[in-house]
Amino acid sequence: DYNFQNYLDFPLLVDDKNKFVNFMFKNGIEVRKFHYFNCEKFFSRKKNCKNSEYFEQKLICIPSHPNITKDYLNYILIKIKEYNN
Repeated sequence: DYNFQNYLDFPLLVDDKNKFVNFMFKNGIEVRKFHYFNCEKFFSRKKNCKNSEYFEQKLICIPSHPNITKDYLNYILIKIKEYNN
């Protein structure tokens, strides 16, 4: 189903979420900074949930809905490669 909302974003794991998001914004690219929230903090009695914490701190999403052009996606990829260098 192409209308399903999970296809509107493409998840990426980044080393430093704030640094990556700021870099992308400076280059005119809006990414979703808050996509995954570690709900274990509220619903579990565990004090440490390493995987949940990891994804909360590292996961961002880039846009991938049908209205995004191939040129814009290519620009995003170029900037991701630039960020990694």
